[in-house]
Amino acid sequence: MFKKATIVLLLVGAVSVIGSLFLLKYKKGQVSGVSVESENNKIVGIILPHHDLARELIISSLEKFNEPYQLIFIFAPNHFRPIGPEITTATQLSGLAVDDAVISKITQKIPSVLLDNQLIEKEHGISIPSGYLTHYFPGAKIVPIIFSAKTSPEQAEKLASVLADFATERQSLFVASVDFSHEQMDLSGRENNRETIEAISNNDYEKLFTYKDNHIDSPAAAATLLKIMQKLNTNGFEVWHNSHGAILTDNPTLNGTSYVIGVFRSKMF
Repeated sequence: MFKKATIVLLLVGAVSVIGSLFLLKYKKGQVSGVSVESENNKIVGIILPHHDLARELIISSLEKFNEPYQLIFIFAPNHFRPIGPEITTATQLSGLAVDDAVISKITQKIPSVLLDNQLIEKEHGISIPSGYLTHYFPGAKIVPIIFSAKTSPEQAEKLASVLADFATERQSLFVASVDFSHEQMDLSGRENNRETIEAISNNDYEKLFTYKDNHIDSPAAAATLLKIMQKLNTNGFEVWHNSHGAILTDNPTLNGTSYVIGVFRSKMF
């Protein structure tokens, strides 16, 4: 009788384990409504941090890519002139292959976009992610664009309409170089992350533009990426990492910044 009961328990346990493994396999990749099948679609957009503290998260993410991108657009906050010109770009940056022909087309179509090589030269929102991106995609040219706090939803929409056309001309990757909650403890920071991720996943631009540094440091950069992703018919926001400086430094008392990495895939390419 004891042996029969043991066999029954073992069988039940085996079925439970198999069921759990099946669910894990089924749920793999199903973040923010993204299905397993979407993993076969090309990644055309990514949200990346611009802090080296998140180095391991950035590297582990970029190592998953296998596309030979020719053109990389990087959208970042304007840290040094946060209430300066709405949108700024550059035609020359030391150590980077900047696509000045593409930038010339952008400024022709949107004359209000300012050229300032010196400002973007010192902008870590561009320099830090571009270091990782050019390592993994050495043949790609860079288009750096930074946004001030004055950038409006209408300006983001106009820029997105111009930039989306380049995706059909060349193999392009669009990058929002943004950090999420600032000066928050781990739990409150990641709760704010949850709210921001929800706004991104729902394409809630109105909500996104109400956020300050305690949620995300450049709503305009994220919104421009989202507008382009809509035009490229992407599947939704697929979250890969949601972390905080307290976790990365193993210091639970850290009042710091949180980091989210996620991608957008398109069936169009």
